[in-house]
Amino acid sequence: FTRSDNRIPRIAGNTGTLQLTTNSDLIITQLGAASGLTTSANTTLSAFGTVTQDRPAVVTGTLTATTRTASGGGTVLLDQLGNRAGTLQLLGYGLSGTTGVASNLSFASSQGYAVQATRTTGLVTLTSNGVVTTPSGGSFVGASSLLLQGTGSFNLTSTGNTFSTLAGNVGSVNVFTSGPLQIGQIDTTNGLVATGNVTLAAGGNISQSRQLRGLNLLATTLNNTGASIILTGPNNFFSGTRTLRTRNASGNADVEATATYLQ
Repeated sequence: FTRSDNRIPRIAGNTGTLQLTTNSDLIITQLGAASGLTTSANTTLSAFGTVTQDRPAVVTGTLTATTRTASGGGTVLLDQLGNRAGTLQLLGYGLSGTTGVASNLSFASSQGYAVQATRTTGLVTLTSNGVVTTPSGGSFVGASSLLLQGTGSFNLTSTGNTFSTLAGNVGSVNVFTSGPLQIGQIDTTNGLVATGNVTLAAGGNISQSRQLRGLNLLATTLNNTGASIILTGPNNFFSGTRTLRTRNASGNADVEATATYLQ
């Protein structure tokens, strides 16, 4: 069902491969006896509007959810903890379907999943109580801001990542972004708090405007001319070790740059 003039505002059912495009908002819901959407293979949902749900989506293969709007402001809000996806793509595009625009993209699951791609100049929110990864082979998290939630472990270390602001409440976190990274406030989430280890790596400066807390901290900048680490917020706390490293882009040699942590 890939015609751009389809109007299919609601979907539910149990099927194999699914490709659906609708010139409307789209909600995963209950229709008759079918509660939510279950598929045994790759599933692509594309809406010229919002993609939301009030029932879970269970996808064995790759789930791709796309919002397409003329000038941004699109939403993919898949926030049911009953969701399942082997691999995830969340895309916020303009009408052409090729250029990322300012959209809010979110996915939640009580289990782990792999993020193949997110593309937006807005916010990406990932929620999990399992293990979330970026698999090898060109995966990336593309966003302005990244919000992580849940008791899971987030290992988002692809070299293609481009988010610049990070916040969350998580179990543990290991992230890389290709440019500068700031620990900030996103919506009502004040900084980055983990019950386990926090590992931060960036191609630019690492800084903060909000709290940073966890068990052990490892912060690394990877830049041939030197990039600073300034973590001097008043509410920082790590009960274990705090390690700061300023390295070259390859990560195999130290580079002179300011590195400061206070708690």
